[in-house]
Amino acid sequence: KISRLSAACKAAGMPVPIDRVLAGRRVAFDPPAPKKKEAPALDEYGLPPLPPPTPFSWRRFLRQLAVQMSCLLVSLVIVKVWIEPRLLRQLDERMAAERAELDPASEVVYSEEEEWAAEPELL
Repeated sequence: KISRLSAACKAAGMPVPIDRVLAGRRVAFDPPAPKKKEAPALDEYGLPPLPPPTPFSWRRFLRQLAVQMSCLLVSLVIVKVWIEPRLLRQLDERMAAERAELDPASEVVYSEEEEWAAEPELL
């Protein structure tokens, strides 16, 4: 076993750990000790400190403003082009259906003065 260890150490360019062989150790070299991370200092509430705030930048501010405005404009276009015509069409259909359900006698058009006189139950 010593000859194999000696040959391996010569091939690696290292000295033979004779003290370990004489001590009867099964492992010739100790593995490196694990590095311990230092725990961050905690504040009075037991929380780690916050990172420093990023400095103000006009470029980032204007970029964020441009993104928000573009989202607003896209949503307005969607509402005007796609949603509003559908809603107006549904409203027209409902109003036409309500007009069709009305009694034909009540479809008489009155002037503003005659309207209240023609329908006294609304007073």
